[in-house]
Amino acid sequence: MIGSADRGADLYREGCVSCHGPRGTDQVPNPGSQEGKVPSLNPIDQELFSTDPQIFAEKIGAIIQHGSVPAGPNPALRMPAFGDSNDLSPQQIANLEAYILRLNGVDRAQLVNPGMAPRTFFLLAFLLLAIPLLFLAGLYRCLPTPPSHPKR
Repeated sequence: MIGSADRGADLYREGCVSCHGPRGTDQVPNPGSQEGKVPSLNPIDQELFSTDPQIFAEKIGAIIQHGSVPAGPNPALRMPAFGDSNDLSPQQIANLEAYILRLNGVDRAQLVNPGMAPRTFFLLAFLLLAIPLLFLAGLYRCLPTPPSHPKR
């Protein structure tokens, strides 16, 4: 599922800013966690980052879907399981993924190979329809004409 980075930005502002900051760069304190702060999304941790948009989206999608508990004795803040709790739909999760990809300079448009260009598709479809029609037209011309009966 391909998400909309713009819609993801709206969702981010509604539900993620309090922990990750307006652009995902804030160092929001997280007492009891090993790092002592909420992980940055911009730039994201190198373990999650990938220049391959499919891999990147899968990694962050899993965290958005299932949540995460930071390492440490008793972290005050935890990443909620937005998908498991049905707080976000699959499309909304895809939108957030697209936004986080954009924050990190990864082109989400590469997630799906759209196939061939529309012009190429049209030409190919035309040829695939035209060839059988021409063949049938040639057969029709080759058919013997029925004999005509003289009128009496």
